[in-house]
Amino acid sequence: MEGLSDKAMRILTEYEWPGNVRELENVIQRAVVLCRAPLIQAEDLDVRISAGEEPALPEGEIVPLKEAMKKAERRLILDGLKACGGNRKQTAERLGITERPYITRFTSTA
Repeated sequence: MEGLSDKAMRILTEYEWPGNVRELENVIQRAVVLCRAPLIQAEDLDVRISAGEEPALPEGEIVPLKEAMKKAERRLILDGLKACGGNRKQTAERLGITERPYITRFTSTA
């Protein structure tokens, strides 16, 4: 095993990782086992992760609504920015929100 393809690396770095490091370790271990090429490809990754989906919570686990809403808001805004080529004003208009404080919170470098 030599590493990851660019697409696989992009998928792994863009994924939110709600399960933190343990989830990442499990995904990499599974990909190493399934991979038949020198580089791990996107198709070697867990289908949910390569599709950008959040995995279902383990049975009995509950995430506070505020936390879930914050993650969903972030994903929508980042997807909107991507669709609008990074244009914050256009993204805000298309999402029906004000540019500040919402979009600024996710695009500030400070």
